[in-house]
Amino acid sequence: MDIKAIAVLTAGGDAPGMNAAVRAVVRTALGLGLRAHGVRRAYEGLARGEIRELGARDVGGIIQRGGTVLQTARFPDFAKPEVQQEALRQLKAHGVDALVAIGGDGTMRGAAALDRLGFPVVGIPASIDNDVFGTDMSIGVDTALNTIVEAIDKLRDTAASHQRAFIVETMGRDCGHLALMSGVISGAEMTEAFRAHMGRYAVAEALGAGVTKIEKDGAGFALDTEDGRRFKALSVVYCAGKEYLRLGVPGEDRFMGKGIAFCATCDAPLYKGRKVAVVGGGNSAFTSARDLLGFASEIHLVHRRPEFRADPALVAEVRKAPNVIFHTPMEIREYLGADKLAGVRLASPDGKNKLDLAVDGVFLEIGLSPNSGPLKELVQLNPLGEVPVDRNQATPEKGLFAAGDVTDTEEKQISIAVGQGALAALSAYKYLADNKLTKSKAGRKEAWQ
Repeated sequence: MDIKAIAVLTAGGDAPGMNAAVRAVVRTALGLGLRAHGVRRAYEGLARGEIRELGARDVGGIIQRGGTVLQTARFPDFAKPEVQQEALRQLKAHGVDALVAIGGDGTMRGAAALDRLGFPVVGIPASIDNDVFGTDMSIGVDTALNTIVEAIDKLRDTAASHQRAFIVETMGRDCGHLALMSGVISGAEMTEAFRAHMGRYAVAEALGAGVTKIEKDGAGFALDTEDGRRFKALSVVYCAGKEYLRLGVPGEDRFMGKGIAFCATCDAPLYKGRKVAVVGGGNSAFTSARDLLGFASEIHLVHRRPEFRADPALVAEVRKAPNVIFHTPMEIREYLGADKLAGVRLASPDGKNKLDLAVDGVFLEIGLSPNSGPLKELVQLNPLGEVPVDRNQATPEKGLFAAGDVTDTEEKQISIAVGQGALAALSAYKYLADNKLTKSKAGRKEAWQ
């Protein structure tokens, strides 16, 4: 069949990445000399003839947009033979020779119906449920999974601070892929399974003892811990992560978890109708302020510099909100209150301007610091204090590997850290094998020191 024009539609629930797929379909078709058409409102629009020709500029600037620019709809009537025949008539009336359908299992059923009528159809699975038969990973799954994992990562800090339990409900219909994978990546009960597995081997543990220093010791390494013990190893995998930066001013330790927090996404509902302060001038601070807009009665954004590092569009969005008040250049010098946080004492960097501000909560968004101190005399850290690693997670010091947020990897996500940890372990084993160090016998756990 000689195909001269194609159409593309998005159906069912929207999924991150649909717009990117639409753009790719249209521009690839145009690049091959074909005409490209878009169908509005999925199969309902197809049956009603809502089809229009698209040019390259029609799909420009849509990749970062949520939802689907073609819009979507659920249309049970498409199961009727007469509706399918009408859709086929509309396609032919608009000179369309083939269809690309983007969506989940319902979308694929509609595509299969047209295929049985002899019309060429290509399906692109797009469903965060990841339940399309024969597909390893649908469009939208990775973004949804990372969103869940990031939410769990933030909730964990809040749960620990407030000594509360949180329930995270995910989508997934009958598949459960998102719930299972986010649970595995985030730790959940799987950690107990991993621990039981490790318990069958001669693996020594030193839980609750932070490492203060790592140094070379002959062909291997020596690790000193906070409780005064020293451990020796032939290879080390360092995965100490990062921690939130604090201001270090009076009252901070006393009100941590009692008014001072790090996750506005998690805690915003707790401040409904109350006054809060957000500290910082980057994207994290302005995102937190935006998350609080629908909850807090007043949001005081405190930054020590007059200018902001956040994206201009994000700054403009927050600036136009009527309940946001800016304090620049100002710093928090002290947290105020008795049993709970009641306010903050602000001062300009030069100390000339001072202000006591009544707030019920403070969100610190001033960055993260890598826990790389124990390695600072062993490897050259980058300007951010991160540990440099190569593609195999190896540091410049032979036998020393690192993984996760403590490294200089640009993206900081749990799913990435998990993969890096596995790679670092494999690289460490290869290092030991290549240097004929794998024949050493593991001693009893009690004697490993």
